[in-house]
Amino acid sequence: MANVKFSAHHYLLMILFAGLGTAGVWWMFHDGATWTDFPTQWRICVYTLRGMDIYSFRGTADYLPEIGAISEGFHASPFGLVLENLFYGGFLPFNAAKIYFIALNIAVIVIASCLLYQKTAKLSQELGIMSFLVSLTSVNFFISTHEGNAGGMICAFLVIAWLILEEHPYTSGILIGFAMVKPQDAAIVCIALLLMKKVLSVVVAAVIDVAAWLVSSLLLKRGMLELLQEFLFAPNALPVGSSEARPFAGIFSLVSDNFLYATAASMVFGIIFLFWVYRSLPAEMPGIFKIYPAFMAVTFWCYSWALDSYVLIVPACLCLWLMFRSSSRREFWGWMLWGLFCVSGAFFRSAVCRVLMRAYADIGYYKAYDIARTLNEVGIIILGIVICVELRRIYREASS
Repeated sequence: MANVKFSAHHYLLMILFAGLGTAGVWWMFHDGATWTDFPTQWRICVYTLRGMDIYSFRGTADYLPEIGAISEGFHASPFGLVLENLFYGGFLPFNAAKIYFIALNIAVIVIASCLLYQKTAKLSQELGIMSFLVSLTSVNFFISTHEGNAGGMICAFLVIAWLILEEHPYTSGILIGFAMVKPQDAAIVCIALLLMKKVLSVVVAAVIDVAAWLVSSLLLKRGMLELLQEFLFAPNALPVGSSEARPFAGIFSLVSDNFLYATAASMVFGIIFLFWVYRSLPAEMPGIFKIYPAFMAVTFWCYSWALDSYVLIVPACLCLWLMFRSSSRREFWGWMLWGLFCVSGAFFRSAVCRVLMRAYADIGYYKAYDIARTLNEVGIIILGIVICVELRRIYREASS
């Protein structure tokens, strides 16, 4: 597929996407950041580096006053106890760690945006510019910064790892290894890379994670399997449909009251989606987009907070590419709206949640949010299939 030349109104769309993204970022930060997650995550890192068994005083008063308490429902992967220090700066005092966290967020989003431009500009200069702007102003990225959560950075690591995979497989593997502090994000990407026979980066990531797991075991003086058990069966696994949101239950969060069953079903569905789409994609499609089914599955296979939806920047750019190639106004606007859906999922969830709460006074926030995010994930799944069908049509017509 050769480069496509664009007319003036395409540049207006660049302004539209970037303008909406910038407005969204401003809207989140105009009252300051909430930092909901950062204090606990920083404390986990600090206690781990000091060799203190955080599981033994979780939810108790047995903590260092100068560091702070660990909530009963804290959740961390056994290798993440060490690797999370890269994101949350447990080796720094609290205020310095906050500055470090913000600076790292800015650096990572700039790097990811520049790389995305470099790759998409090979399809067309205009698509490269738009991809850069949409990425740099991503609401899905900055919502995690607002909450003091590393989800945006971790997903940007996954995007960067994909973009440099061919040229720098070892560096790509290192990034994936660090991203595995949230296995609910990175594990499905590793499965995708194995399906694509990109084994080296996955092996490098596995080595890093096992080494970090071992270090966590030595620091906390607990067995590696014991740490795994703490991670998998932590006491925050409340029933689906309870008065609190259950993000880890994935797309089937509303189907079953059993948390483990809902999560397992969501993970199996995510793998089936991934396998089916990869087998159906045309080999001739632009390589930069071939990871899109995995990045879509990240959001629904066992995790559903908008904090980690930056990975949808790649399918969003694919929608833009299809939009620019459209032969009719209906297709053009259709792909533009799908692209907006990818980059503004946080707003979609918030809007649906508020509508539900206004329409049903007794529904409660968490139930409304569960329904809103499920509708969002259903939209993502439908879009993944629609993209696959469209790509097959394009390349089938090209070959004939």
